[in-house]
Amino acid sequence: MLFVLMTAIFAVTRIMPGDPIRALYGPKIPQELYDEIKHDLGLDKPLLDQYVDYITGVLQGNMGVSSFSHYTVLQEISYALPVTLELMIFGTFLSIVIGILSGAIASMNQGKPIDLVIRTASTVSFSIPIFWLSLLLQLFFGRFLGIMPLSGRIDILMEPTRITGMYTIDSILTLNVAALGNSLWHLILPGLAICSYLSAVISKITRANMANVINADFVTVLKAKGLPTRTILYKHVLKNSILPILTITTMLFAAGLGGSVLIETVFSLPGLGKLILTSIVNRDFPLISGATTVFAIAVIILTTFVDIFHALIDPRARR
Repeated sequence: MLFVLMTAIFAVTRIMPGDPIRALYGPKIPQELYDEIKHDLGLDKPLLDQYVDYITGVLQGNMGVSSFSHYTVLQEISYALPVTLELMIFGTFLSIVIGILSGAIASMNQGKPIDLVIRTASTVSFSIPIFWLSLLLQLFFGRFLGIMPLSGRIDILMEPTRITGMYTIDSILTLNVAALGNSLWHLILPGLAICSYLSAVISKITRANMANVINADFVTVLKAKGLPTRTILYKHVLKNSILPILTITTMLFAAGLGGSVLIETVFSLPGLGKLILTSIVNRDFPLISGATTVFAIAVIILTTFVDIFHALIDPRARR
């Protein structure tokens, strides 16, 4: 799968319109300098040779050098990836809490007004474009109320010592409480933007699966034994419904890594999504290929993890 994705990435970057050298140095670059840069970047080689060099480099951990910043692609990714991971982990955590809780409440009250309210809210939340919601959050909480930061990861001069690149984790590791609070404060609005979409899906999946399990025979037996409804719901029904919820949550997390470009652009977060957008604008082929390959690897790792975890906790999956 990774090989197929890498091949697709290479093909797409080569058929993109525009000249990366002229995009970087301008249309009036002297021909001699143009030819020299093209040779240095390896763009004067036949496509098959470029493809072999690209595949070989990725397998060796060498994704090349950015033609725009002149840093290695891995250096660029190492600074951008923690930003995206921090944002997605925070947003996914909020989504899981809100989605499972609302889905469980809806399944307990099927056909009642609260069920209708939760399902309607989930549909509306799922339908709102993330970039538009992000702008609304900025406008309301940042512009009108003035209580939330509009952009960035942390206030100036409050950055913790870099260890992992994720400010919240680095703040905890260095016991920097002020930086932890400030970084979490900056994460709230983009985290809510992600949560609006993910929590809606998780809520619907949770409600659907728990509604099916509630009607199972073993739940009827538990009710006949006199177990409290809350115990049946959270100890037995939710436990038997969690596997599909875990699967869809992980897949949404993987998809959100790619979709983070919208939120990172609106909130000026220097993450991997914004890095890809910038590299596309600059026609930076090595950086486009490297960043999208990292996305592909992340998705493959996450889906493989779900399969393994599924088999560990469900004997039926192993059989």
